[in-house]
Amino acid sequence: MNANSIRRYSAADLARRRARGESRTDLARVRAKTEAELERDIASDPDIRDVPKDWAEKAEAAMPTPKRPPRRRYPANMTGTPP
Repeated sequence: MNANSIRRYSAADLARRRARGESRTDLARVRAKTEAELERDIASDPDIRDVPKDWAEKAEAAMPTPKRPPRRRYPANMTGTPP
């Protein structure tokens, strides 16, 4: 995948594309999969191979701490304050 193949769509854009039949997802095939087929597909996925099965029970939602804006030090003659 290169930088030219990455696209951004809003949820509304995606809904319009699906309504026009532009989705490339074969939903009938996805819905027809059995639990055993899903488990087999997940087990063969190299991206999830090392993830423990109970990761969701141990997961915690966390918000990143806000970044502090950088502080700048200016000489007194630049800030307008008398020496």
